[in-house]
Amino acid sequence: SIEDGRKEDGNRSIADKIIKRLHDLEMTVQSNFGRWAWELLQNAKDSVADTDRKVSVLITFDNTKIEFRHNGNHFTEKDIRGLINQISSKELEEGEVSTRTGKFGTGFLTTHLLSKVVTIEGIVETKTGQFFKFNFPLDRDGKTTTVLIPKIENAWGQFHISTENSEIDSYNHKLFNTSFS
Repeated sequence: SIEDGRKEDGNRSIADKIIKRLHDLEMTVQSNFGRWAWELLQNAKDSVADTDRKVSVLITFDNTKIEFRHNGNHFTEKDIRGLINQISSKELEEGEVSTRTGKFGTGFLTTHLLSKVVTIEGIVETKTGQFFKFNFPLDRDGKTTTVLIPKIENAWGQFHISTENSEIDSYNHKLFNTSFS
């Protein structure tokens, strides 16, 4: 039961942080409304920051959906945890130098000014070097921890379900593998 409590405490902390950061963004929506595009561009650029590659971006939209795609590097396990648990995956270890622009882990949340539900599609490389396709909704529609915690758990569940039987042999960086819509 202590493990269940630890997990519940962690989810409550994650939900509280998301609620506070989204509230702060919503209070400045007029100055932050277009920021989502710059943040996604920065994340795409940062995904290839430690390589000699350039990244290409494709944005499509209609009356019902905006989709931002890029051909940057795949996600890491840390990146997925950062997206769902709203923790910056760009934090540096002591003494580490980075060429990445983003630092604080709040940028991606600006996409939720457009829609409280963002579908994320991509490829994740595990610590063992395996590649898996994934696709899951990230739902931030909620003003209380009671509402948001099940949505965080659902994002994890949908992520894991989407990776079942989705292993691929390698990552093709020429394709627009990453999508936020």
